[in-house]
Amino acid sequence: MVAISSQEYALITPTSLEVEVGAIIFWNAFKKGTAEVLSESKIDKDLIKALGISAHGETLIFLDKNGIPLRNAIVWLDNRTQREAEILTKEFDFS
Repeated sequence: MVAISSQEYALITPTSLEVEVGAIIFWNAFKKGTAEVLSESKIDKDLIKALGISAHGETLIFLDKNGIPLRNAIVWLDNRTQREAEILTKEFDFS
């Protein structure tokens, strides 16, 4: 590993079940982290052959046909579909 960057951001939690984040915040964190790594490593970006990115679990981002976010990202911590999960568990054998 040549360089590392870590970005933090606040989550939007209007209720105890909802967890979202502004989709553009992810993009800005990626750009800032990439710039920090390039600066710290002092490596010419044209010489980079691989890039490892670690982020939290599944996050759902809805985009329009132009790639513009339609709403906040729904973060993997979101639990607003508890009722639907209960229905699916009753209907299907997940064992």
